[in-house]
Amino acid sequence: MRRASHSRPRRLFALALAAGCAALLGACASRGVPPVADQSRGSPAVQTTYIVKPGDTLYSIAWRHRLDFRRLARRNAIGAPYALRTGQRLVLGGIPAAGSAQTRPTRPSTPAVAAQRPSAQPPRSAPATSPSTARSTPPPATRPAPGASPPVAAGGSDWRRPVAGAVDQAFSVERNGIDFVLGRGETIGASRAGEVVYAGEGLAGFAHLIIIKHSERLLSAYGFDGERLASEGQQLGAGAALGRGGGAGTPLHFEVRHDGEPIDPGALLGS
Repeated sequence: MRRASHSRPRRLFALALAAGCAALLGACASRGVPPVADQSRGSPAVQTTYIVKPGDTLYSIAWRHRLDFRRLARRNAIGAPYALRTGQRLVLGGIPAAGSAQTRPTRPSTPAVAAQRPSAQPPRSAPATSPSTARSTPPPATRPAPGASPPVAAGGSDWRRPVAGAVDQAFSVERNGIDFVLGRGETIGASRAGEVVYAGEGLAGFAHLIIIKHSERLLSAYGFDGERLASEGQQLGAGAALGRGGGAGTPLHFEVRHDGEPIDPGALLGS
């Protein structure tokens, strides 16, 4: 009886210790590994502020967070030429991401057509308008749907392929652009004339990223490994060298954005 009385507290202590370990392991398992958001493809992560790092430009920050650089500038009261300083805090909250419902135009509702009653009198014909006084009303400008080519560049012959290689990955909403097969040492050319507004560290696993501004509404970007040849502030013509490919099998990621929204570059390149 005395031996049993000594073993009972030991068993109770062992059971309590096992229960505590199980609770601790359960808490660790419930935490898991926090997901890492890839802000370069697909929908960006929700972030309300950003601290400017060395080498950042307003264009690169807007690109990484899938924002229109003009909206970002207005939100932070930054005027052209959009100079930033290292350590500056930018407000990203309240700026709708490109492609979201807040940035797309709402479709006007179609008014109901009233039932027409038969008239006893025949309808009067409208007076003829002389050619000299007739004026044609241009159709209202509309913003392109996601993935569609912008009206300012649709079918334009001034767009060219950045490399001669075939398309390896087609355009999708998740990828934001297309990937080309890039040969070792192959030169990457600008697809259209414009100004280099960012040339620095890449995103989504690429060593380099170059962003070219073609207009206030149209930008293109090139993500690649290898050697970067272009620098910020350069005015380049179509086909100008941006860089050279690295090892065999490394792709060129190519994106075009209209008002900050990714569109299918294939529609512009005719492929």
